Amino acid sequence: RREEGHGGPTRTRRERTRRETRKVAGGDVQTGRWKSGLKIEKTVSKKRSMSENVALNMEQFNEGARVWVMTNQVKELEAVSTALPWVKGKVLKVLQPVPERIELEVEIVPPMPELAGIFQFEEHPCALESSVTVVQTEFCRTRTDDESGVDDLVNSDILHEPSVLCGLGIRYAMDTIYTYSGQILIAINPFKPLKHLYGPMMMSKYYNSFLGELSPHVYAIAEHAFKSMLIENCAQSILISGESGAGKTESAKLVMQYLAMRHLQDPSARNGQHSGVSCQQPSQSLSPFTPGCVQRKASSSRVEQQILESNPLLEAFGNAQTVRNSNSSRFGKYVHLKFDDNGVIQDAMIQTYLLERSRVVQVSDMERSYHIFYQIIKGTSEAQKEVLHLSGFEPSDFCYLSSSKTYSVEGIDDGEDFCATQRAMTCIGITHESQESVLKIVSSILHIGNIRFSDALESHSAVMDGSLVQEQSENHLCAAAVLLGVSRDDLELALTTRTIVAPDNTYRKGLPPSDAFKARDAFAKTLYIKLFDWIVKAANENMHLNRGSSIKQTIGILDIYGFESFEKNSFEQLCINLANEHLQQHFNEQVLRHEQEEYTSEGIDWTFVDFKDNQDVLDVIVGTSKKALSGIMPILDECCRLPKTTPRDFTDSLQSKLAENTSIHFHKKAPEIFQVNHYAGPVRYDSTNMIEKNKDYVVFEHTCLAQDSEFEFFRNLFLSESGDGSDATQKKSTFKLKTVSSLFTTQLRALMQDLTQTQPHYIRCIKPNFKCFQGQLVAGYVHEQLC
Repeated sequence: RREEGHGGPTRTRRERTRRETRKVAGGDVQTGRWKSGLKIEKTVSKKRSMSENVALNMEQFNEGARVWVMTNQVKELEAVSTALPWVKGKVLKVLQPVPERIELEVEIVPPMPELAGIFQFEEHPCALESSVTVVQTEFCRTRTDDESGVDDLVNSDILHEPSVLCGLGIRYAMDTIYTYSGQILIAINPFKPLKHLYGPMMMSKYYNSFLGELSPHVYAIAEHAFKSMLIENCAQSILISGESGAGKTESAKLVMQYLAMRHLQDPSARNGQHSGVSCQQPSQSLSPFTPGCVQRKASSSRVEQQILESNPLLEAFGNAQTVRNSNSSRFGKYVHLKFDDNGVIQDAMIQTYLLERSRVVQVSDMERSYHIFYQIIKGTSEAQKEVLHLSGFEPSDFCYLSSSKTYSVEGIDDGEDFCATQRAMTCIGITHESQESVLKIVSSILHIGNIRFSDALESHSAVMDGSLVQEQSENHLCAAAVLLGVSRDDLELALTTRTIVAPDNTYRKGLPPSDAFKARDAFAKTLYIKLFDWIVKAANENMHLNRGSSIKQTIGILDIYGFESFEKNSFEQLCINLANEHLQQHFNEQVLRHEQEEYTSEGIDWTFVDFKDNQDVLDVIVGTSKKALSGIMPILDECCRLPKTTPRDFTDSLQSKLAENTSIHFHKKAPEIFQVNHYAGPVRYDSTNMIEKNKDYVVFEHTCLAQDSEFEFFRNLFLSESGDGSDATQKKSTFKLKTVSSLFTTQLRALMQDLTQTQPHYIRCIKPNFKCFQGQLVAGYVHEQLC
């Protein structure tokens, strides 16, 4: 098929993919493991006789041949083999072949000085010197003289792991951070502004271009999705993957910027005017790619401006500094952009997934809580501080922030970002009154975190047992009560007591200090989650124009967590990795299985690419419909519903029901640990806090507190689920229990159903080194993200 009337003929997605796959299948290569959108080819021998293999190896690795050698085969370099998996070599001599293998005498060649820096590992800098070693051919790959680095890896003369890493490294050294792998864009985070790559001039360059016609770029992927939507009249999706700090959020912002401004690049539309107001100042950007957001044009529509301003707003409330990333998104996001016949955005909707609620009340060392907590302390005026009861306070004065001693981030001005957050709320359509209400809720959470409890003395307590607020916490209790529009005593009772409903009586029972602390943290987390949901809902309501029939097609942009495996993994990592398992299955279906089935049906000469089906892993996590309690999540939900269930009970239940499943393993010496064999590798999970983290309950006393509040915003915010909340007092249980896992799995199921109805486009973001250094590409670290 040829696309006509849009800049001339071009090959379509299917034709391009066939050309690429035929090239791969026609060479002496076999596909290795796939992960998040990039395939790495490994040079291997096809099925031949032993003598044919020996002859072929002698031809490839003859005397004088340039080769790549696995670093772990070079004794002098074993210490850095993790960081530098391949090193250059030159064959000096082919030793006498023995059955099944050939050994080579290879001179290890030091890398060129200009490349040594980008391939060294910060903990183990290695100054390679020439040396001679003996290595088997199975640990070698052929190497060519051309090391210029191609725009598309498919066009490489030889495609295998070392050539891919070398090509990416050479391009990265020249600040060429984008590379194609067929239709998939690889984006390596530069950790510095690259002004020449972005902005209106660069956008106009990619206007109406075809994929592969210009240099690889995130704008090219956005343009390809846009044109495919109009020409094929089919919904599109852009899936952005990568680990924390790889640049997923920034790539998503660049895609949204391009699509929001795309129709303005049309020469016939540049002088046209569109209705709507203009945001006068660009928002503050935390981007490692660009020095600031693209300046809004006066002709851009209101919904386009709101789409762009939704990014800094959600970053303020949903992003935080982690050990891997100074602006890490702690939630998943799927943005639906809806267009008319002319490609102008008419409507938008944001769907969020699994905000990390534990970060509200506890922050690990060298990390921060959500940006908004620091912004409100640093950016509010003195008059605002008086209203919010923040006068004289610093971040270190609040318990929810001081569990980590990190209060500022290099390159981030919390005061300036607070101004950007306020501008974003205004542009989105949140009124000044509502903005003040949002800030009151944020401030109240900080003060709630400073409320501490001690055992109640019977002579001073309103109840027979339980807890009292400590005297040194009195000012924070009173501040939180004023901000929430409730009395000081009502707030204390809501945090320190529970209502017990018996058949013939109702009475109040005091909580011990340990349970009071849990109630306090549960209240704070619920407040913040509901506030975040309110902000997303407010953005969606203001971006939704209800133009009905004018909306023809959509483009979805998915920015969701990358696969995670830490020294200690808990409930959050299990949910994140479940999402990645679903996306990997979607990739297998869309890019591998469907394409290959079509090649077979059309009689194309094709060597089948084998890949691992991860349905077994999905089944062991979410269970199957054929059997109750057949997965980790259903069993965890059941443990949450049963009283006094311990982490050991949870793992014992897992072992009794899933012991025969090969996708999960248990450890006798560590009964609280279980291991799931994910597509990207095994991950060990600690079940210690999983039951508590999975509970999503609203305490009855907290609901009653909100009902009696004089602060309408807090009352509506907290009672949003029950509408007017009129039936809340009639419930006969002290809390309403839901589970985070059940909500998340339902959301994922709906997301995957939506994605299957779209034509996907992939952006694979790569973090070049663990410490976010500029200009340093650690080959081994990159290799882990690609293989």
